[in-house]
Amino acid sequence: MAWLIETTEKTGVSTYGWRRKAQNRDSATTRWEGEKYQEFNDLCHLARQWDFRWQNDGTVVPPGLGTASRFVKCAEGRNFSEFLSYIIADIARVVTRKGCRIPRNLNDQQATWSLNGGVLRVYYLRPTALEILGGPSGFMRVCFLLIDPGQHQGEGKHFYQWGMWNKDQALLPVDKPVKDWRITHMKQVDHKVFIVKNDDGKQAAIKFELATKNERYECTNFLAENLFEDGMMSRLTDEEDITTLRNASVKSASKYVPSDPTEPAALNDAYPEFIRLLGLKTDPKITILCKNEFKTVLKNLRDQLAVANIGNVEEKRKKLLQIFSSLYTETTFIFLGKIAVFDILVNNNDRIFIHGDYRPEANLKNFDFSLGYQPITIDNYDPNGHIKFAAPIRTRWKNHRAINTPARIQIFAKALLEDLSAKTNAAAYLGDRSIRTFELAFIKGIGVGKKNIVELLNPHGRTLKDKFGETGAEFFRRAELLRDE
Repeated sequence: MAWLIETTEKTGVSTYGWRRKAQNRDSATTRWEGEKYQEFNDLCHLARQWDFRWQNDGTVVPPGLGTASRFVKCAEGRNFSEFLSYIIADIARVVTRKGCRIPRNLNDQQATWSLNGGVLRVYYLRPTALEILGGPSGFMRVCFLLIDPGQHQGEGKHFYQWGMWNKDQALLPVDKPVKDWRITHMKQVDHKVFIVKNDDGKQAAIKFELATKNERYECTNFLAENLFEDGMMSRLTDEEDITTLRNASVKSASKYVPSDPTEPAALNDAYPEFIRLLGLKTDPKITILCKNEFKTVLKNLRDQLAVANIGNVEEKRKKLLQIFSSLYTETTFIFLGKIAVFDILVNNNDRIFIHGDYRPEANLKNFDFSLGYQPITIDNYDPNGHIKFAAPIRTRWKNHRAINTPARIQIFAKALLEDLSAKTNAAAYLGDRSIRTFELAFIKGIGVGKKNIVELLNPHGRTLKDKFGETGAEFFRRAELLRDE
């Protein structure tokens, strides 16, 4: 793992950050609502809390953060402090240009460097572990959001954003041709998913999807990448990629055996089975092949519960309590609410199936989690989630009725919690008060999810309609309905 500064399209006032548009202060922070953050109105206070000193030119001494800083202690990666110092100095350049004057004596313990009504929020995203009190004891991403000094509610000014990723260096770039990967190994992990690897140990996933329109797959993934911080990047293969895969010389893993006997079994070892399935890909209008970013995740919730129910009574109890204490948190259910709105928007019924009476049912096999036990969106496309373009508007988006009024949202949240509690056998652990708490967190997540989708229209609304054809236009229409609620 190594820390990297997120790249910006072009430099201006800021070297490493970029400007974001938002309608007002609240909408600037909507995307990360529910995430852990610190807020500062004074850069000297930031320095004292993070154990560093400013130089007169606005750079940082020592580079990055002092050894006493708790912030550094929960960040993995040797180059973290160095990169962080670049970002902090860049923030200082921006606020100076915005009229926030550097104090004469930065070494004075009483010195202040006010943002003049501006706000600097520091978000800790994708936690790798949580403390007892719920704060991050490790994280994979940190983002800085500077709300312009002097910003007032209702003004449509720009906001500045900086970001750092703790990137897995063992990832093959899915936005590059497969020929550049130089793959040497292949392993099958699902009846339609294969992991490929090269001699350097870098990995990617190759997945078959049934799709009647490529644009629906591409549009769904575009939305997911822009709405979820921890989403999985995915790209369609082209003919050159397929030719490379067909002619690859790889070491093949042994035959895949599904853990669930109802799932299709493999007929061959990994690479011959891949070639067999590739041969069935006779019509690119029906079947597509995708390059997916490799993600290290926990077992899905169904498999976690299966493992937890092995052993004696005391062993089972301990393992189930560990799952429940991680799964049943307000943060988790806020995020699940955001996922539910997204799934309803794109007709993905794989995670939460919605029956004809709008009653939700949790599919535990598709509840996935990061290593820090945060919900993660690694599969957002349902090949059976057809979109009716020709149907009358009132019947085009049927599942929307499950969340289009406060009363229906409450019914939806209550029914989902009841289903999830029953399937995980957690009723005794939760109790009525806890269930109500998580219902409210899920409802809050639905509200946040709606706002996130609406805010995405600001910079990307035209892209949806122009780049993704009929699908993009329909998703745009749905997002406009959410705006009006």
